[in-house]
Amino acid sequence: MKVLIDADLILELLINRSEVVKDAEVIWKLAKSQNIEAFVTNAGLEKIYFFCRELTDENRAGEIVWSLEKVLSSCNLDQNIIRKATSSQLKDFESAIEITCVKYMGFDGVVTHCLQNFSGSDSSVWSIHELLTVLKNNEKNRTIKTTKKLTELYKLENREETIKQELNTYNTGINQKIIPIKLPQTAVTKKDNLENIKKQANTFEAEEKRNWAVKKNMRQKVLRLFHLRFRQSILTVVLLIIILIVCILLLTGKVLEAAIITKAVFVALLTLFASSRLKRLFEKF
Repeated sequence: MKVLIDADLILELLINRSEVVKDAEVIWKLAKSQNIEAFVTNAGLEKIYFFCRELTDENRAGEIVWSLEKVLSSCNLDQNIIRKATSSQLKDFESAIEITCVKYMGFDGVVTHCLQNFSGSDSSVWSIHELLTVLKNNEKNRTIKTTKKLTELYKLENREETIKQELNTYNTGINQKIIPIKLPQTAVTKKDNLENIKKQANTFEAEEKRNWAVKKNMRQKVLRLFHLRFRQSILTVVLLIIILIVCILLLTGKVLEAAIITKAVFVALLTLFASSRLKRLFEKF
């Protein structure tokens, strides 16, 4: 719980005025034991330092402020807080600054011994006794919430034990073959769908293999046709060259040489034809 302590209340404690010192000591103990998060404005600390310095000396005043800062957190005032405080409806300007700081910093409220200075404020303003009442109520609420949580945990534990017992009974029935196990319809449908998908995948794979084999055969046929056409072209060119040579020999009167060449070419062609025929016969068998 975050509470802003009025600087005048701290002064009352330091000055040791009998009217409020006992109640102020309660706030100091709560802040020191960290039962509340206590804050004070930096302007309030300066005010405390000023009065302590006037009543003692600078060193003692510095020690007092330092000891306060060990227990209380300082709330720094900026221009926004001061400007908003100037438009506040509170008559006391210091109180308006503290109320604005509570709103701006998101504190739970202010504790003071001068409630009249904060009359008309829309934030929580407590006396010391009211703050103790609020703390007691919060403690009761926390106790109630803790009790509820413990009750819920107890119910959950009991529910968990019940579920374990039901599972044990179910498993015992399965082991004794008392409870028949049937696959739900959705599981059977999923299994059939999986088998159909596998069949489609196998069919697709077989078609891919057949297509690949057909493409391979087509490539081989094309290569054979290409080699055949190439050999025919080479043979045609060779024959033309031989015929040209024979014609030249006949024109020059070399009939014997032309006859020999013609005979050699005829024998070569006959041998080539016979070897090709034999090769085809062997391929058939």
